[in-house]
Amino acid sequence: MAKSPVSRRLAMYWRVELLNVVIVPALALFVSVAAEQPLGWLSVACLVPTMLLLGIGGFYWRGKAHQIARHAATLDRALHWAGRLRLTSLALSVLAVVLCVVDLLAVRLSVSPTDRGVAVCAAALAVLEYVNYYVVQLQHFDNWPDFVRLVRGRGFRTAHLRADLDGRLTPSRAGSAPAGES
Repeated sequence: MAKSPVSRRLAMYWRVELLNVVIVPALALFVSVAAEQPLGWLSVACLVPTMLLLGIGGFYWRGKAHQIARHAATLDRALHWAGRLRLTSLALSVLAVVLCVVDLLAVRLSVSPTDRGVAVCAAALAVLEYVNYYVVQLQHFDNWPDFVRLVRGRGFRTAHLRADLDGRLTPSRAGSAPAGES
């Protein structure tokens, strides 16, 4: 049986999100090596919430893909953990931002300019990922109807994970074509 376009897109989403759990810190390490400047605990502290949120997103989209294939238990587990980790991921993201602000304005916490840059980028990505999963959908470039909705001024839509956590998706809509999350 051929997979639907939604199934193929969801399969790509969850794999990319989980791959990014490895790629983002690897990219930070690559930048550090290329700049010949070390990374310190500040970068690590800011990468942790980013990696956590990418992992949550990966398992959520995997659950959505399995839901379409009539394996709702995978989505139930993903929602359980996404719900339990919501406040933790928010707290870690806020902490990352606070640490970056302290580093930039008060006490130098970074061990190098590269450490500072990686930390700021990771903290920003963590906040964007949190908003994209738990508040409103920020990503609109990979699904034409969502992009058109945004361009026409109809605003951002509720994040799919948030809607599922809030119980707003009915079973008939649960398999509908979600827009991209990253």
